Amino acid sequence: MEKYISFALFLLIFIVLDIYTYQSFKTLIRNKYTLYIYWSITFIVLCAISYLFLTTDRRSQDAFSIQWLLGLLIVFYLPKIFAIIPLLLEDIFRIIRWFISLFSKESSFFPSRRKAVSLLAIGMASIPFLSSIYGIFKGRFQYKIHRVVLKFKDLPKSFDGYKIVQLSDIHSGSFKPSHIDEIRKGIQLLNKENPDLVLFTGDLVNFISHEIKPFLSVFSEISCTQKYSVFGNHDYGEYFFDRKSPNFKAQCAQNLNEIAEYQKQIGFTNLRNSTVKIHKGSESINLIGVENYGKLGRFPQTGDLPKATENISEGEFNLLMSHDPTHFDEVVKTFQKHIHITLSGHTHGMQMGIELPFLKFSPVQFVYKKWAGLYEENSRYLYVNRGFGFLGMPARIGILPEITVFELKSES
Repeated sequence: MEKYISFALFLLIFIVLDIYTYQSFKTLIRNKYTLYIYWSITFIVLCAISYLFLTTDRRSQDAFSIQWLLGLLIVFYLPKIFAIIPLLLEDIFRIIRWFISLFSKESSFFPSRRKAVSLLAIGMASIPFLSSIYGIFKGRFQYKIHRVVLKFKDLPKSFDGYKIVQLSDIHSGSFKPSHIDEIRKGIQLLNKENPDLVLFTGDLVNFISHEIKPFLSVFSEISCTQKYSVFGNHDYGEYFFDRKSPNFKAQCAQNLNEIAEYQKQIGFTNLRNSTVKIHKGSESINLIGVENYGKLGRFPQTGDLPKATENISEGEFNLLMSHDPTHFDEVVKTFQKHIHITLSGHTHGMQMGIELPFLKFSPVQFVYKKWAGLYEENSRYLYVNRGFGFLGMPARIGILPEITVFELKSES
């Protein structure tokens, strides 16, 4: 019943948006047949959204129904949200003028809508509309290399110039087998970097372990002798199995073990609250991997940094993989043992935003303080990867899929 009430509320909001943005078309277009086409398309889209909303079960693993639903929403209703901004501002002005006219000597009047404002509304709507179309058909596979140089006084000299590549949030359940060639382009970009170490910071799947099976071969093409991984919140199966079932914990545990096995088939060694030493010459650094530790939402909290670092001594160089960036603020930045770098993912940059040299914005920043890129606190670095894949929304709008290349440098 709650689902139907939510649906009715959202449907009402969509209809109000449709009626309101229709005012722009009505002001500019006098041809009634064109307006009939507007409402015909609107009716078809609303019927499709209604069908998908009411018939799609998130736990059914039908990722593509969810993608269709969210795709229709961003293509047809995100632009309308932008369109109503100038219309709403004009209507406030029109109401004020009408109210003033009530007290004038002349007869009261309600100002008509100006064509210039309607044109502005359509222009503002066209930007997210075209961006959404591009994000669906091109942006979600437009892999981007982000290069980060990090300098440390206490980096072992053998690791000066050491190259690390980070992947995160593959979300294989969102891909179709027909996407393998697109995925391979990203893997080829990675391999061209000739990294010393490849790290994957979680979320191999959307819901359940076998989503990765059609893509094992393409991800096995990652060329590096040292590859390590951790789990992300989606790897635990908690979004798929019934929490009320007595077998819930056992099913999640089995799913997690299967994820670790699939990661192994790809060539990654999973670190479950443990540390491994990465050697180069006679020197080494510590690579720490913890299970998911998230503070926002109903996410698993099994990450145990004290356990993972119990055999680490003071003065050693430490690199941490932890899927959720909230772990950094909650624990890592004040942890008694110095963690030089924390690599995370999880946020995807919401797959939507603006990244320019002078402007960096995404709605996800209202939820996560640290949501994309490099951060530093207490002489400790956090890097939040924007994700390799996509989840839910089948698009990347302004926030492109990421492959991060780190180069460690010794200040001395």
